[in-house]
Amino acid sequence: MDQPQLSKRTLALKFCSGGICHNDFANMKGETPQQQWERLQREYQKAVQTSYPNPERHGCPGTEVLQDLAARSARHEEIDSDQDWKHVIHCAPCYREYLDLRAASRLREHGRPVAHDGKSS
Repeated sequence: MDQPQLSKRTLALKFCSGGICHNDFANMKGETPQQQWERLQREYQKAVQTSYPNPERHGCPGTEVLQDLAARSARHEEIDSDQDWKHVIHCAPCYREYLDLRAASRLREHGRPVAHDGKSS
């Protein structure tokens, strides 16, 4: 049996359940889809920071694993079933490092030089 299609608003409400999202749907008016996506990414990042701080880095897979995940993601490969990915999305330090590494991977794929801090130069 086919699952019913959920509206974007319903999906956003499901995402925001539990009070972790401070999304104001009125702010979405006038935003481009790219702006909406970027805002939702920022909100998710804040939620991970708040919900999964892990300052002692317990169970973290290490930079090499995060680099591999970032490179695979930048190539649009499937990583959702990877156990290390499941850790990353529940660990603020790993998620932050992963995002930096993914941005650097994408810049490299487009032929832009990347500084040691992950930013294009």
